[in-house]
Amino acid sequence: MAATPPFPTLRLPIRLTIGDYSADVGTITINAREQIAPQIADALRAAADAYERVTAEEVSPDAAAR
Repeated sequence: MAATPPFPTLRLPIRLTIGDYSADVGTITINAREQIAPQIADALRAAADAYERVTAEEVSPDAAAR
């Protein structure tokens, strides 16, 4: 039986671009043994949760800075 080469684990940068604005928002580690789409979805959910936490801390409901 032939030996199976190990699957790589990839660390890829995540860059968010909206219009003319771009920001590096982190990295994602992809396990090549697993499906990629769920791993990307998990990373996007984590980014959305982090964004909500930050924006909730920055502005009060009356739009006054905290």
